Parts: sequence; C-alpha cells; structure tokens
Amino acid sequence: ALGGPRSAEALAQAGDRAAALGLTLAVRNEAGSFVPTGAALAALLAEVAHDAVEADWRPADALAEGEAPADGLAALGAAGVAIACVGAHDGVPGDAWQERRIGEGEVGWPAHLAALAAAGFDGPVVIDALPKPVRASGLASATALIRAARAATR
Repeated sequence: ALGGPRSAEALAQAGDRAAALGLTLAVRNEAGSFVPTGAALAALLAEVAHDAVEADWRPADALAEGEAPADGLAALGAAGVAIACVGAHDGVPGDAWQERRIGEGEVGWPAHLAALAAAGFDGPVVIDALPKPVRASGLASATALIRAARAATR
C-alpha cells in the first residue's frame, strides 16, 4: 500500500513494469489519503521520477484538503510532473466537504481548465458523476464542464 517510506521506490518499480508493457500509470491525489493535494502529489512523483508514472490530478480533492486548485497545479508544474488525466468534480469546503455539481462549487473550473490548457494539458478529463442522483447531476456536470472547456480553449 502507498503511504510508507518506500512508496516512491514501489511506484518506480511499477513504472518499469508499465513502461515494458507500453502503459502509463496515473497516481491520484485524493482527499483523506496519503497524497491529498497537488503539492503532495508533486513531491511524491518528483521522487519517483519515472516517465511512465504521471499524475491523475484532482483539484476538488486538493480543495477539500485546503489547497487552492491553482496552487496544486502550480506545484505539479514546478516539479515537472506530467498530468495524465484530470478528475472532475466540485464542491464547497468547510467543516465537511459538500459535493456540488460541476460549476456550482468552488473549484473554479473555467479558470482551472484554462490554466491546464495554458500548461499544455490535452489529456482526458474524467467526470465523477456526483452528487446523487447520478443521472441528473452527471448530465448537468458534463454540460457545465464542456462549456467551461470550450471557454478555456477559445
């Protein structure tokens, strides 16, 4: 399991195996985990230093841990960490994280997508279909994210 002093070494070994298969591993930051923020993810992946191990950047999780999404993205860039994909959900931090549809929380998706585009990111954005009910919120979140992506690339 990740979280110990040998995490970077284990990820580098996994990167060797992935590279041999022509794959890329994406390591996720996740609120409440060993790697909750962009800064923590940047530090870990800078230590791993493997071309086949990249970031699964989740700015809402970083925000839930008190890190501004722009600061997390800047930390990844400063460390030279490649972003394989971006996980998209939104919410409002506080005593407890309050999940919201994309665009109704505090991530600031239009500005964040513009910053990602400016940094050269052109990979997939994966939508977490939250909050419940998934069917209604998933479509609304997808629509908001597409509008924000269009605005970011204009």
